[in-house]
Amino acid sequence: MLNIFFPKVVGLSLKGNDLVVTGVHRRFLNASCESLQVKDFLLRDPQQIKPTFGFKKDYLVDIVLSWPREKTIIREINSPATGTKELKDALGYQLDSFFPFTNEEVYFDIYPITVPEQGKKIFIVAVKKEELDDVLSRLSALEMMPSRVIISPLAFIPLVSNKEGKVALIYNGAGAYCYNLFLDNRLITTSLFKTREDLFNRINFDSPNEIIIPGHEENARAEVKLPDGLKDNVAVTFLDETRESLGAALYCTSTLPYDFSLIKAKKRRADPQTTLLWFLTGLLIISAVFIPYILSTKKHENLEALNTRIANVKDDVSRVEELIARCDKIEKTINNISMMKEAYVPRLDILLEFTKVLPKNAWIRNLSISRNDFEIEGTAVSASDLIPILENSSRFENVGLASPVVKGPDGKERFRIKGNVEIHK
Repeated sequence: MLNIFFPKVVGLSLKGNDLVVTGVHRRFLNASCESLQVKDFLLRDPQQIKPTFGFKKDYLVDIVLSWPREKTIIREINSPATGTKELKDALGYQLDSFFPFTNEEVYFDIYPITVPEQGKKIFIVAVKKEELDDVLSRLSALEMMPSRVIISPLAFIPLVSNKEGKVALIYNGAGAYCYNLFLDNRLITTSLFKTREDLFNRINFDSPNEIIIPGHEENARAEVKLPDGLKDNVAVTFLDETRESLGAALYCTSTLPYDFSLIKAKKRRADPQTTLLWFLTGLLIISAVFIPYILSTKKHENLEALNTRIANVKDDVSRVEELIARCDKIEKTINNISMMKEAYVPRLDILLEFTKVLPKNAWIRNLSISRNDFEIEGTAVSASDLIPILENSSRFENVGLASPVVKGPDGKERFRIKGNVEIHK
């Protein structure tokens, strides 16, 4: 019976090739934790690790894995009118419009956020299956298979829940700066920056009250290298490297408004003590609820009378239920159409944007658009000048030459330019 009253929740996190394991053990109103770091977890054979794996699994209730942000693909969209479950079901059929992968190639889930001055939005979070499956198979060999997989920004939410104002969490992972912004116990921004300049511009734009950097202070300072100007105006805090795995464990036990997981949680097999507890609870429920109803003849008669009245109006209730089901189906269809419409940019708008931004000495002879990709052919006095012009447009991104520029007999340059259409701006 001890594992019922003294449960343990385990949080897992990856630090480079190492695995960090933290168990949170609750005893009545108190809680304790133990941590260990498995060196070269991603490089060594799990069978070599298992004999030396010294983590105590007694009273284990649940396991949560925090997946690195730098190995995660996230897209931000406006929150549609449809519910989160309906949105996730719809994304299963059009996921390739947001990621360069199909539904069969990634694990994905959605996470609702509320951004100040922008309103409600949705994070679409995806992780390549082959990468996550490799880690899950290694954990399974250690009998530490997680029932839930979250991403590292969510694992830090329990650790910043007592802080006021904007809190930025920054670390350098796999050659990219991971930037996460929290406000009042909510994640509102998560981004990856390749350069320190872009990172510092974002910090200056958000103006956080505090910056948190995971890791030992000396190493963390060397990895992030905050500018001196920021240190004078913003409080900087350093967290131990085991804090992410601790936050993952606490995330499982916290009362957060949305249940996020990249994999479907598997129910754990009930042990004898848990079965006994449920059996005793069932006896108490029967004694407190069902026996008084059985012994009370008057209440039994009232129940039968109510059943008779329900039977008399059963046909009307069935028709109403059928009508409600049809209305729900129609509403779901309308919401799905609205969501697809939001992600569609009319071709005429794209053509008008070209007309608006291109100079008068540039002519488009051919225009092709597929999904959110475009390609134009034409002539201009200077084709290379068109690239930055199109890049500065809010409609276009990733603009570049599709083929070398050729100078025609008339002295003008013939060009082929391709790029992407930004459909969410």
